[in-house]
Amino acid sequence: MKSLNLLCTTPDPTSSFLYGLAYGTNNIYLLQSTANPSNLSAIAWSSVASIQTSALYNINASGGGRPYSCVTNDKGVFTIIAFKAYLSSGTDTEPAGIRYDPTGTPNSGFNQEGPGGWSNIIVDPNYGWQSSFLNQKLFYMSSSGASTPVVVHAYIDSSPKISFGILNEDSKTLTAANSLNLQQSFSVLLEAAYYNNMIYAYGRNESGGALLVGIPFTNVPTVSTTIPTNVVSFNASSTVACNTEYDTFSGTLHNSLYLLCINTIPNTPSEFYIVDITQNSGAVGPGVKITNPSIDYSFLSIVGGNTNGSKPYIFIEDRYAGYYALSLSDPDIGSVVAINDIPDPTNSNSGSGSSKSVIIGATIGAVAVVIAIAMFFIIRRQRRSKAKLAEIHQGGDAKIDPTGDLSQAQEPVVHPYAASTQLYQPYNQAYATQQIQFSSHPRPNVVTTIGHDGSSSVSQQPQHFEVKIGAEEAPSPLPTPFDPSWTPRPFVPPTIPANTL
Repeated sequence: MKSLNLLCTTPDPTSSFLYGLAYGTNNIYLLQSTANPSNLSAIAWSSVASIQTSALYNINASGGGRPYSCVTNDKGVFTIIAFKAYLSSGTDTEPAGIRYDPTGTPNSGFNQEGPGGWSNIIVDPNYGWQSSFLNQKLFYMSSSGASTPVVVHAYIDSSPKISFGILNEDSKTLTAANSLNLQQSFSVLLEAAYYNNMIYAYGRNESGGALLVGIPFTNVPTVSTTIPTNVVSFNASSTVACNTEYDTFSGTLHNSLYLLCINTIPNTPSEFYIVDITQNSGAVGPGVKITNPSIDYSFLSIVGGNTNGSKPYIFIEDRYAGYYALSLSDPDIGSVVAINDIPDPTNSNSGSGSSKSVIIGATIGAVAVVIAIAMFFIIRRQRRSKAKLAEIHQGGDAKIDPTGDLSQAQEPVVHPYAASTQLYQPYNQAYATQQIQFSSHPRPNVVTTIGHDGSSSVSQQPQHFEVKIGAEEAPSPLPTPFDPSWTPRPFVPPTIPANTL
């Protein structure tokens, strides 16, 4: 059974469950995970809505991971931005996105399931998003002049700055806002996460040490801005190894910042750190070892733990080996369990059964059509036979008249034959006799012999021989030319020219 590959996941605003977008065989699916699971291995996914892939931009060009960022709001509006997308049938890619709105107008003319509507998102070419980016985020935040929270896109490039873009809800276009320059504090910026009007940035300082700061962020900058003076600094010395030997991921959940340091050396243990961001200027505690060192991280989301008995966890996509859940609570904090793959609804068992039923039904229908055609000809032949018999018994043009006498058959019409091409030159009897010596035979009534060579000599002296046809019949002389000096020659079959066949 084919499984769906999630491109991106994001928690709902209450962090109870995840939304995820995936491409199936023919459709794009918006999926929802189990809410607040108590058993991480039992996490499952269900389809919220789907639409035919040809209805939207093809953003399935990067295979998942950091090339994607996604977010949802309390109304269930899901937005995803991709660094690479096919906007047409060509081979060139450019940034673009997809939006699903459960209250939107359905897309007519496409195979769509579920309520609402889908739309494309355009990224303004002047946004300046370059391939050298290290990470990207998508989040909702309040903005001056907007009555509702706006979708903000942020990406980190090779220089220590964060560039921002705002999604215009009317035109569905992501346009550039400006950037937050962090060069005064960071030599390398690795991660950034947004939570409650704060941006938490992590990287290396000029001396090579680990640096984690919280930056107040109440409005998207409209002009280039440097790091403000009222930042919150954390003691991140325990995470210094993340700066050189690890790949980093970050996320927030329930007033905590989670910083994952994934070892880039295969089969080497990784770890994560939990930062209580309510404690300003607090210290980052010791890391928690992750029990499964072989995961190749593609992306992750942090969710769960909102109800009694439910477990907070990090949802992880392995780049090659499926999905995992990393426990964030005791007694099994740091343990990893595998999660079942997500079946493609168009290739599930029920779908396969339906396909088989269709094939079987089509086969039975074809056989029925063949039988019906055969029965038609049989019945027509029987009807013609009955009509012929009725015609014979009732008269008309019957071949037997009522008295029982046979009618006279019509004289056959002789049609002229087309002129035939004579392939061989006829030979006279004298020539044939000259080629082969005849002898008397008691049985045959007729002997025919054909020979051919270039000789044209023919004896002029007629000879006679007897052919006995029956014991009572008298012999009759037959004039046959015969040359006593003639000697027999071996029979050579004539050579037939190739162009005469």
